[in-house]
Amino acid sequence: MPKKISLFNFTPDQIYQKFIQKNLPDVYIGSLYKIHCHTVFLLASTKALDKVLSSFTVYEPKVLVSNTYGNATKLLLELEDKNKIEMNIMHFKYGVTLCISSQVGCNMGCKFCASGVLKKVRNLTSEEMMTQVTLANKILIRTQERITNVVIMGIGEPFDNYANLVKFIKIITYRYGISLGFKHITISTCGICNKILAFAKLFPSVNLTISLHATNDKVRNEIMPINRKWSVKQIMNTIKKYCSLTNNRITIAYLLLNKINDSSSQAQELASMLRNINCMVNLLKYNNIKEGKRLSASTNSAAFKKVLLDNNILFTERTSTGTKINAACGQLRAKHGEK
Repeated sequence: MPKKISLFNFTPDQIYQKFIQKNLPDVYIGSLYKIHCHTVFLLASTKALDKVLSSFTVYEPKVLVSNTYGNATKLLLELEDKNKIEMNIMHFKYGVTLCISSQVGCNMGCKFCASGVLKKVRNLTSEEMMTQVTLANKILIRTQERITNVVIMGIGEPFDNYANLVKFIKIITYRYGISLGFKHITISTCGICNKILAFAKLFPSVNLTISLHATNDKVRNEIMPINRKWSVKQIMNTIKKYCSLTNNRITIAYLLLNKINDSSSQAQELASMLRNINCMVNLLKYNNIKEGKRLSASTNSAAFKKVLLDNNILFTERTSTGTKINAACGQLRAKHGEK
């Protein structure tokens, strides 16, 4: 029996070449993607279409745990090699957002993030990233919903898995597949500057969030070890170049930590740094993790916000989603690491 081709480990252009090699009618490329992406409920079968479908396969991870609380559903998934990742489906008034993982574990070591407790085992393939989306769509079929937004903010640093990230974006935005708009995708990074600029040139319309969390190297070194490679100054220079390249508003994530980065003077420093930059500050509330023993939520958030407001810095406050099921930002973790 001929070996089946793994659909989501190839870009649409590469799949087109596979069609040519296997003498398959390329008119069915769209049908192939729509079926495997669970974006159609019924499609008439033909011999030619059946031949196409029998030539390709999509791996689906095993759901080990599914917990729902409020508008969030957190799933623990097992991959073919028994490694585990997590994803989070969140329902909002404007649609359904899926938060996906990009790696098994993470090497960035941010002190406030549960994801980094488990060191990086390996990168996820584009297929393993994509099947989180198709699995979510399969779950949502019963309510005739589908994923409308994807945020790559789960386990892992997306730009530390750059090649597979690029392939994933090409697949998920393919017009005959899920066809998700670039503006409906958000990448969150701790600040790998060279990859940020390379990505901006490829996908200028994809949303970007940079986890800054400090206004100087001393504090950022303490809570984000990656800062020893990419300093605050380098990140700020990259942000300016990014805005110039894309004309997009960039989101600056800032986690307020009690007596670490939440003083009024630090708020003023942040406002000065961001003046004349097209950005939105996303203020985050710290979610307790058992490993973050020296960290606690800010008690000075009102004063911090006032400084930003007085300096005409746009900001929003992210609502924690799914804290009861450890699905909020900074709490995604593979359960086998807790045992």
